[in-house]
Amino acid sequence: MTDRRLAHRPGVGRLRAIVEDRTAGIPSEELEREFLRLIRRFRLPKPVRQRPQGRYRIDFAYPDAMLAIEVDGWSSHGTPAALANDLRRQNKLVLSGWTVLRFTWKQLVESPDEVVATIRTALRGVRSGV
Repeated sequence: MTDRRLAHRPGVGRLRAIVEDRTAGIPSEELEREFLRLIRRFRLPKPVRQRPQGRYRIDFAYPDAMLAIEVDGWSSHGTPAALANDLRRQNKLVLSGWTVLRFTWKQLVESPDEVVATIRTALRGVRSGV
């Protein structure tokens, strides 16, 4: 059957919505693996993984550039308390001089060029003093 013929079957719309919003089921380890694949594919400098910063850990860091990169799945912000804690953590990083970039699974797999351009711009901006 072609996709067009399946489109009108009962339950296909619901199934499509579940598949498209799969971010809730992506474990953080898979998010991190996908990010590292993207780094290698686009030949970006290798970041430090799980860099300690105070009582926190940064998913990926470029310490010389003070650039922190967090990859976020829906499950990491599944509650208001989890979101509040993450925002508090991010604010502390920013106040310590870090630039924080955040990317989702969907961005990593559907917009990798945009993710890479954002990282390159951040690295360039820091190096040039912008």
